[in-house]
Amino acid sequence: MDKAEIRFNINKSAMVYGLYLGLFLIFKFFAEVMSLSGSGYGLVYTFCILMLPFLVLYFAVLFGRKQPPGVLGYWHYFRFIFMIFFFASTILAVAQYVYFAFINPGFLQGQYETLLSNMDLLSETMPVFGQYREMFGQMQAPTPAMMVYQTIWIYVLAGVLLGFPLAGIAKVALKNIKKPDQ
Repeated sequence: MDKAEIRFNINKSAMVYGLYLGLFLIFKFFAEVMSLSGSGYGLVYTFCILMLPFLVLYFAVLFGRKQPPGVLGYWHYFRFIFMIFFFASTILAVAQYVYFAFINPGFLQGQYETLLSNMDLLSETMPVFGQYREMFGQMQAPTPAMMVYQTIWIYVLAGVLLGFPLAGIAKVALKNIKKPDQ
């Protein structure tokens, strides 16, 4: 297998698994939004966060099992994991934009006002928060576009940070797992 074919396989598979991860992140996002109402969705949200590395590791091992033995190195797995997070964050960003701009346009403003009121309560007991409250009071609530950029950057960074250990784990795990035809 030459380098171009490996790159093609990584990108193609990362798009597919990135779609699956993106759908999972959308589910996590809606669990997060629902958890703000005080319901039991907080446990679902926490479970989704804890499952994220295991899900990505599972995708990396599935990808590795479809490749010829000995072709993929550590950096191939790292690139695959990074690309999964990139594609998933793009899908999540689109869903968040639709939610913030069209489904619930007052959500971000409401969260911003809640932050300011909580800072007022904190500044009563700890005066140092008064300065932060004044600073936040001068800013405006984030826009849907700002949240989209933030989401992409957060998950790309998560892809880099989780990619380092998960790439090594996937490479080692694949050596210990027999292929179905063996």
